[in-house]
Amino acid sequence: MENFFIEENFMHDIGCLLTHCDIEEEDVKDLPDDWDIEVQEAIYEPMFKLDVYKIQEMLFNNNEERYSEEGNEDTKIIKALNECIDFEKLNSMIPILWYGGKTKKITKADLLEYVS
Repeated sequence: MENFFIEENFMHDIGCLLTHCDIEEEDVKDLPDDWDIEVQEAIYEPMFKLDVYKIQEMLFNNNEERYSEEGNEDTKIIKALNECIDFEKLNSMIPILWYGGKTKKITKADLLEYVS
């Protein structure tokens, strides 16, 4: 298994887990047969993805008092955003980070496979 979290600690592989848990490779065979540890898989994904409607909503939420009572400015704002922003390019430039995903268990068998 590669790239996972133990609590808030990012691990590149089982070798990092061994170091984190202070387990020497030669001592893995001596661990109890039912040894395991819960980890969270790491997912590499953008911090967020923007589209015209998310930006329009942020603009509205930050400037609600400036809208008319009818609130019909949205169509013009959405048109302006679509004409002026390349959303594909914008989203391709958003930082990509590691985030926690599904919970999994790493077992003694996984450690043995890694060290062999």
